[in-house]
Parts: sequence; structure tokens; C-alpha cells
Amino acid sequence: MSNSLFEWVRFRAAWVFFACAGMSACVNTSPSTDVESAPVTVQGASAGAGASVVIRRAGEGEDYDWENDHIFVKVSSAESNGVLTMVQDNVKPGFNLGLHLHDTHTEIFYILDGTIHWTVGADTFTTDPGAVVYVPGGVPHAARSGTGARMLMFYAPAGFDKMLAEIENAPWYKRYNPIAIANRNTRYDFRTASPGDTRTTPGPAPVHVRPDEGVVTQDKAGSRTAKLDTADTGGLASMAVQRLDAGATYAPDRSASQLEVLYVLDGTVNVDAGGQAHTVTTGGTVYLPAGVEGSATSTAGATLLVYRM
Repeated sequence: MSNSLFEWVRFRAAWVFFACAGMSACVNTSPSTDVESAPVTVQGASAGAGASVVIRRAGEGEDYDWENDHIFVKVSSAESNGVLTMVQDNVKPGFNLGLHLHDTHTEIFYILDGTIHWTVGADTFTTDPGAVVYVPGGVPHAARSGTGARMLMFYAPAGFDKMLAEIENAPWYKRYNPIAIANRNTRYDFRTASPGDTRTTPGPAPVHVRPDEGVVTQDKAGSRTAKLDTADTGGLASMAVQRLDAGATYAPDRSASQLEVLYVLDGTVNVDAGGQAHTVTTGGTVYLPAGVEGSATSTAGATLLVYRM
């Protein structure tokens, strides 16, 4: 957290701007140099009411580059029809997200690289690559990293990307004005918290799953490690790591009312998404809305993170 005039505002959306000296903007939305190609979006009746099949490759997505935080939007509110926002958060050395909470929104994090120190409710712990953190609504939480890290965040219902966009497009006097910030935070369900605060709403308990934890099962595609079950999240979502053997195909067995996100942790997969074929490599994201079938085939072996809700 920066030692600026507004240090008391201790959560991401406000902090990013207060970290800039002299009230100058610290947002850089120039295109990423990491982009492989333009994102592919398949729209139409087959994608469901107002939703889209999205193929977004490594480095793609709306790009918000803060002083100590670099966020790529992988699935937006519009693309999920308001159900989910997914981002890749590349936190920089010195990242410090102060204690805050969301009364109604749930966050699930998957750690890709680096070490992050957490406070979630009454617990403090450190995560390494492969760990999962589930933060239900109403639970105070904070995160920091001295060395930097990368993580995926699944935010439900959607809206976090809208908050980022609103801050980015706001005139300077609304970016830094405490009254405007407070109003924005209220609209987007962000509230500061203090040590000792308890959760504000009833619900499932937070969950921290270490890299070596999870229920492992064998299937025809390879092996699957369940990290979160719907029982853990009050029926909201599940998360698993799916290892594909060479030549194997992952064809999800899900109901017509469930959406699914596939993130390629390593390797290359040939994806059939909504009847269209795409090749997706490490760092790529595939969003399959409810009612849209899809599959992923690997010729040389691959690992997928599978999020379903």
C-alpha cells in the first residue's frame, strides 16, 4: 500500500490510483506486448441468451496496468451475461491489498506463480503455485506479495471489470475524490474492513486448498484433481485440475444450465467451442456459456484448470 494521503482506503480499486504521486494517473491501458492474436468471440443463438463463447489467449483481455498490480480481463460481465468476471491478476512486488469485503460477491483464486500472503476471516496463510482460495461473500480478506505473483480470480456475480472500467474512464477529480470513491465502492459491493471484523452475511466457510491437496480420480482423459466442490461453495461453483494424456479429449459432462471456463495451465489443446475449432496454448482461456457444448483435445498432453458454475 502506498503512503499517500488516502492510505485509509485499503482495497484494490481505490488503492491503485492513490498510489500515484502528485495525483497523476497511474493507469496504462496500452496494448500488451504479450498478445498472441486477437481474441475470438463467437456470438449468436448457440451461445445462449446474451452470452458468448470466448477464446482469449495469453496476454489478451482488457489491460489495466496499475503501479503494483496488472490486471487482464479474461471474461467480462457482458460476455458472461452478468454471471461471472474472470481476470488474471499479475501482482507486482510490493502488492498490498488491504482488508476489505464484499457483502454479496464471491471470489475464487487460483495461484499461477509466486507467493501471496493472505488474511481471510480469522485465518492467515501463505499460498504457492497450485493453491486455491475461496472467499465467500461477507468475509473480510486481504492479500500481499513482496516478490510479485500471478493468479486467476473468478468473481461472481459479475461486475469487477465494470468497476475497473469506470475508474479508468473517470475524470481525475472522480478518481481521487473520497466521496466519489465511496459512492462507487458502494455500487460495486466493496467495503473496507478492520482487524477483528467478522463476516457480514451468513454462508459457507472460506476454503484454502494447498497445491498438493485435492481428491484425485482417474478418467478416460487422464486424471482429475478436485480442488473445490459445490458443497464447499454453497452450490455456487466447483474447480478442478484436469490432466490430459497425449491424444486424450476432455468432453465436459455438465448440465445445460452450467457454464464452464477452461484455462490452459500447460500444453496445447485443440478446442471445439460452440461448433468452431481453435488451438489454444498455455495461458489461454476458453469460456463456454450454459447450453453450449465444447471439448479440448491434446496431442502431446496438457493440463487444464476447470471452473464450473
